[in-house]
Amino acid sequence: MPHSSGGGSHGGGSHGGHSFSHSSSHSGSGGSSHRVYDHYVPGTNRYVYYKAGQPHYYYSDRKYKSEKSPVPFLIIFMAIWIAISIPFYIMIFHVPKKLVMDYNSEVIIEDGIDVLTSGEETELYEDLTTFRDKTGITPAIITVDNREWKGYYNDLENYAYDRYVNMFPDEKHWLIVYSSDLATGFEDWYFEGMQGNDTDDILTEKLTDEFNEIVNKCLTARTRYSVKEAFTEGFNYVSENGMKTSADPELLLFMILHSSIGLGIPLAMLILFLNQKKDPDEKLKENATLCPSATDALMEDTCDYCNGVYIHGIHTSCPHCGAAIKAKSRTIGYKLNE
Repeated sequence: MPHSSGGGSHGGGSHGGHSFSHSSSHSGSGGSSHRVYDHYVPGTNRYVYYKAGQPHYYYSDRKYKSEKSPVPFLIIFMAIWIAISIPFYIMIFHVPKKLVMDYNSEVIIEDGIDVLTSGEETELYEDLTTFRDKTGITPAIITVDNREWKGYYNDLENYAYDRYVNMFPDEKHWLIVYSSDLATGFEDWYFEGMQGNDTDDILTEKLTDEFNEIVNKCLTARTRYSVKEAFTEGFNYVSENGMKTSADPELLLFMILHSSIGLGIPLAMLILFLNQKKDPDEKLKENATLCPSATDALMEDTCDYCNGVYIHGIHTSCPHCGAAIKAKSRTIGYKLNE
């Protein structure tokens, strides 16, 4: 159904239409979620891992486990955020499309109170035709006496609605009703617009508010503008600006803030994670072997096959080459607690 595009009056001016916990770290922790030490601390266990043929030890309350990478989660989160945001990004830009003129598109001017000369009607008709050809919206202007609606309708808007539905079977017209009382010394004029629903993509609230403001100012300055010139100014403005691509500044600002939170923070976390110093022995520590005691001396021996040093009593095969460990033949030394 059609709805008001707003209007104005001599005494009232123009009006619009309705319609994270921080944890301390220790050298060698490698980003793990628990404390890892290079010396014995009460309550910890001793673990051994091997590197370059030599045993290395660390102490912790449980086996070292590297922190899971947040990269996959952050990437998925940002991808979902972008996907959800796409419709809003599209909504920022308003790209009007001309209406298909598959209806009776004859421009109508009905000057019921003779406020237009014949020459003005001809010029106004040309202006309205230009507007129609650019937008696909057919305009109609009718002028009536105030007595035609006052006392019968609550306001001019109701009268304009009634006239629209009786004149047009479609939603592609823009009807402007101009009303005045020329019988008195004081010209008590009003105007009201009624637009079909199909026109909303072009006749936006912002655009029709500008139209109403222009027409109202011109009609108020009657010594400089005639009725015809007032509507010409308004329609020319809409013809020039109605089909332009525009951006919603409020939605644009919202999406900038939206992107800063939803993408900026995860991206900063991702960069910080990728740039943080990693423990080069991280994977070796994850595969470490638990020693029987965290405080007793350990017996080290050398593999007969690869000469790699290993700890007796906790392996069934050489942790370096995989060869079977023979019965203890010689002791290289003891690894005492530091």
